[in-house]
Amino acid sequence: MLLAIRKMDFALTGKICEENTLAMHACMMAGRPPLIYWNDTTLKLISACRIWRREGLPVYFTIDAGPHVIFFTALENLPKVAAKSRRIMGVVSARTSRAAGGAELLEME
Repeated sequence: MLLAIRKMDFALTGKICEENTLAMHACMMAGRPPLIYWNDTTLKLISACRIWRREGLPVYFTIDAGPHVIFFTALENLPKVAAKSRRIMGVVSARTSRAAGGAELLEME
C-alpha cells in the first residue's frame, strides 16, 4: 500500500484497499461467534461500485466495522458517485467529503 501511495497509483491503492476491507470482514464473519454487520444494501453498493468501475468511473470502496460503505474517487467524480449511490434502494444518505490535511505534531501545553 505504501508503494502504491508513494507512486500515486490510485487504481492500485483502491484495489489494495478493497482487498483489505474484504479480508477484515471475512475474518469477522469467520469468528466465533461470527460478526456479520453487512446487510443487503451493503452488498448492493459493493456490486454497484464494481459496475461503475467497469463503466469507466474510477471509484473504489471500503467498509467500516459495520454495514457502511465508503467510496473514494477523484474530487471531480464526487457528485456523480453520490448521486448514483442515492439511487440504490436502501441507501439512507450519501455524503461527500474531501481528504483531510496532512498529519501534524501538536505540542502539549
